[in-house]
Amino acid sequence: AVVSTQSGHYGRGNFETLSAIVSGTLRSAPVSGLRETWSGVSPEHVDIFQKCYDITSIHRNYSTYRSFLRRQDSPTVPLLIVYQTDIAKMTRVHPDYLRKGLINLNKRRALYTILEELRYYQGKRYNFVEIPEIVAFFENYRRYSDENEFYRRSEKLKAMERRRSNRKSYFRST
Repeated sequence: AVVSTQSGHYGRGNFETLSAIVSGTLRSAPVSGLRETWSGVSPEHVDIFQKCYDITSIHRNYSTYRSFLRRQDSPTVPLLIVYQTDIAKMTRVHPDYLRKGLINLNKRRALYTILEELRYYQGKRYNFVEIPEIVAFFENYRRYSDENEFYRRSEKLKAMERRRSNRKSYFRST
């Protein structure tokens, strides 16, 4: 279900949520450690997950993401960390003023370009219809967002997997 949700965000150009699902959930220690569970995921879903992971990867300063984003024609929720990183680098590397107190206009133009790109993507609107089940999920989201609860559930599932695996190996050996 999570991979299907991730695929939906990918299809709608919601890269912020896609990244949160990939790195915050599927690549988290409690979930990625469920080896037996992952072995039951269909190859098609694993391919979708890998494609989404590649798109939101930090590798080469998000180059895959940046390339993919330029080809998007539909409404998009961009990956905000990319813009935050670009702005932080710009403000750290380039001085505000040049010699003799002149304003560094090149820096200002570069910052404007970054912000204008972000504004461009905010200008494209989605046409959503409210779905009560989704609203209910987000109203109850706090219950699912506790990292300690994720860890406890993961440990419980791992123990169940070990017991199941031990039973299988017991029956094979007899």
